[in-house]
Amino acid sequence: MNQSSEPIFNIPAVIVATLAVFVGIHVLRSFVLSSDQDLELLLLFAFIPARYDTALLLEGALPGGFGAQVWTFVSYAFLHADIAHLGMNSLWFVPFGSAVARHWGLGDEVLHMIRRLPVDAPVRRPDGDADLLRIVASAANEAVDVVSHLPAAKVAAALGHVAQRYARVLRCTTRSLVDAVHEARTVLRKGGQVGAAARPDDSAAADSGAGTGRGQAAEARSATGAASASSTTTAAAPG
Repeated sequence: MNQSSEPIFNIPAVIVATLAVFVGIHVLRSFVLSSDQDLELLLLFAFIPARYDTALLLEGALPGGFGAQVWTFVSYAFLHADIAHLGMNSLWFVPFGSAVARHWGLGDEVLHMIRRLPVDAPVRRPDGDADLLRIVASAANEAVDVVSHLPAAKVAAALGHVAQRYARVLRCTTRSLVDAVHEARTVLRKGGQVGAAARPDDSAAADSGAGTGRGQAAEARSATGAASASSTTTAAAPG
């Protein structure tokens, strides 16, 4: 007989993380900070109505200045007087916070697109359109990381690694990634739409050109292999 694998508690991850922050802050205040340090923390992050007295604010009686008038509306919720206060707030927070998180939180599809595929496992073929979209998003995320965090001299080689990783599933090449990066940068500078510059007015010509480009790319991959593709992109890397 098959047994259900449903978890006993089905609490959204964001709620669990928030509860962990609640507990962490209380442990810090109770066992790490001195009495004076804890008082300074309370004066800076607790909600104190006297903070909105202009005279006291100008005299500097409370730390944080005008900024504390804003952030204490949120930060006070992370402070608790004792373990009973923490436990009671957590008990109320779990059901009501979970309902809000499920209503306003990100859907599973969006979360999958934000995440990258595991780097220690080969990219598998997609099971459907949704899975294909996740793989494309993962490749795009990795390409953006390359362009954003690496010096220009290393971009071409890193994009080549990304292309090689996803080539079997997406049939992408290093040159296609480099061209996409160039186009995106150009569009961002000009404030246009990605893909508009490369889209001819004649749709038939566009289809023909796309087919020719795919055929040439396939021939180049079979004739020269990954080494030739990587050397070609080194010269075409964005500056």
